[in-house]
Amino acid sequence: MRELVNQSRKDPKLRSNIEEGIEHFGSDPVPGIMASVIADPGSDGNLMCSIWLAYIGHAAIPHLVHALGHPDGRVAMFAGKTLAAIEGGSRHLLQALESRNPEIRYHAAGALQGCAEELRDALPRLCEFMSKEAAASDGSGDDTPWRVARNLAGVIHRMGTNAIRPMEKLLSSPNWKVRFSAVSALGAWKQDDEGGRKPIKEALPVLRSARAKEKHELLQKAMDLAIGELSGC
Repeated sequence: MRELVNQSRKDPKLRSNIEEGIEHFGSDPVPGIMASVIADPGSDGNLMCSIWLAYIGHAAIPHLVHALGHPDGRVAMFAGKTLAAIEGGSRHLLQALESRNPEIRYHAAGALQGCAEELRDALPRLCEFMSKEAAASDGSGDDTPWRVARNLAGVIHRMGTNAIRPMEKLLSSPNWKVRFSAVSALGAWKQDDEGGRKPIKEALPVLRSARAKEKHELLQKAMDLAIGELSGC
């Protein structure tokens, strides 16, 4: 979406169409656009609302950050994805990972997958967040801390080979849930429509070495699966 917004700033016709849509919401359009989304979170028209807010940019950020905590997950997801489309929005999503509200952390982590390319300098911080969430999980795979850790594993996976060394360190953690999150980050995620997820074949030696030492049965199975999938890529 960010590419579309950037393109619109250069294309007079596209820019005119977007600005015309924004004008319908008056001189202070952000509250009105957000109210429209909240009133009908499932509307197909919310894609246009996201484009409008991303085009508005920084003035929309406080409203979007606040909406990350909305009780309707569709609104929270909308806010996260729109923040990821705004230049500098990733910084606010990173800050949201420090929230005491686990749902805010969950949606922020999910949205960060859309702007992983600009987060390379934040990789140590992302690893810290992921290991903290994994350690706080109850191990069921369904609780919110694990869902946050899983989303962060997706962000880290998009770092490609840069993720190998920090994940190798986490694979030696005494906490099996932290080790599991590292396997998730290195495993063979399905490539998405934007090509953001690609197999990290270079991680195979690290995973094989960790598998030879692993004693936790569930984690052994996860490692075997990851190694098998990466070997077949």
